[in-house]
Amino acid sequence: SKIESYLQAYDVLLFSGAVSKGKYDFLREVFEELRVEKLFHKVTQRPGKPFWFGRAASLRLSEQHVDQNENKQTIVFGFPGNPISTFVNCLAYFYPWYYNSVGLEEREETATLAEDVKFKPNLAYFLQVKLENKKGQLMAFPILGNGSGDLARLVNTDTFIQLPDNK
Repeated sequence: SKIESYLQAYDVLLFSGAVSKGKYDFLREVFEELRVEKLFHKVTQRPGKPFWFGRAASLRLSEQHVDQNENKQTIVFGFPGNPISTFVNCLAYFYPWYYNSVGLEEREETATLAEDVKFKPNLAYFLQVKLENKKGQLMAFPILGNGSGDLARLVNTDTFIQLPDNK
């Protein structure tokens, strides 16, 4: 009932956790019950594969005219529960959506990967890196961690570099 009221009150909702297939991953069923339209679920990336994204149409009382209702859509982001997965998906999906929604341009930079990195094929990989300027060129040094729950490695991370899948 709380989520239903949030869908009516807010333009965008962000959830962390409960979108995968575990015992306590109930949000997918709640969204379905509340008729939140799933636009996609699961992305071919690491970390953050269980990412869920959708929208819900609802009626909201117009604040200007109490006797009138207006149609609105609430955008719903369902991030995985592991902290780094949530963080990566927020950077990769929420911020671009937000910047576009408010008319801001995202600034992207290019860096050269300083070392070879191997990762599972057929998945885009968001690699944690430390950035250094070497003779006028931005270099990205990989920070290898112990999975998407390894918060300690974020202390040394400047950013994530998206490595394309190996298809």
